[in-house]
Amino acid sequence: MANASPELDKHIDFLKNYNICPDSYALDSGYDSFENYADIWHHLKVKPTIPPKCNAVINMEGTIERINHWVNKLWKKGGSIHMPIAKKLELLYKNGRRKQVGMYLRNQALVDEKFEEKIKTRQTIERSNRHIKGRVTFDVRKIQKIAGNFIQ
Repeated sequence: MANASPELDKHIDFLKNYNICPDSYALDSGYDSFENYADIWHHLKVKPTIPPKCNAVINMEGTIERINHWVNKLWKKGGSIHMPIAKKLELLYKNGRRKQVGMYLRNQALVDEKFEEKIKTRQTIERSNRHIKGRVTFDVRKIQKIAGNFIQ
């Protein structure tokens, strides 16, 4: 994987190691990258719900025409434009086109009419987390200082 999001790598590895198969996977817009989309889809077999950054646009390399173009170039490895889209994406992912797979998945999110509903789920979770953090103060430095006093 080797992402710019090392915590995501750890989380995906954790889910895979414990055979946890989520039916959805929602993150905040800080994780909006083609590689993250592709890795989540490839390893967890779900389309991620990541709110796009404000400057997100439909990416031409992520269109079905470009997907088919690159799948056709991989005909010696079994590529065919008649394969189901999931097989095409898997073939591209395994043959160095990870970013293109992410572009396709993000394009799908940008045109999905129900995407806003999916994002609301993540926003509800974030609101609850903020509320909990506001109620519970957790000062790591203070705990380390106290623990250090006990150890000495």
